[in-house]
Amino acid sequence: MKIDALAYWLLEQMETRGWTQRELARRSGISKSTINRLVNRQVLPTVQTLRAIAQAINLPVSELIAVAGIEYVTLDELNLDILELASLANALSEADQQYLVEIARYLLEEETDETEDEEEQTP
Repeated sequence: MKIDALAYWLLEQMETRGWTQRELARRSGISKSTINRLVNRQVLPTVQTLRAIAQAINLPVSELIAVAGIEYVTLDELNLDILELASLANALSEADQQYLVEIARYLLEEETDETEDEEEQTP
């Protein structure tokens, strides 16, 4: 994760809008202390935090995820099967495992939303 890039981007977005950390916190529903820790590079954001900030700033969450440096690939691209992936996940810390689960849930939600949008557009 590009914590420095995310912190810089957040500060830039707040400055562009004339917002303080308190205002971003109010608009996003995230505590001011969390916003402060994000811009001071003291904490990694959760997917829910990224989503709340994206909504507050009125930008697609995918843009914010790109800024945060979260990249994802398919299992086929990794050339891993599910057992190898599980083995790799088990080697992560509990916090990293939870973060991985949050990202996976978000990506599944996005994929479901895109599929539903495509179905609605089909005549």
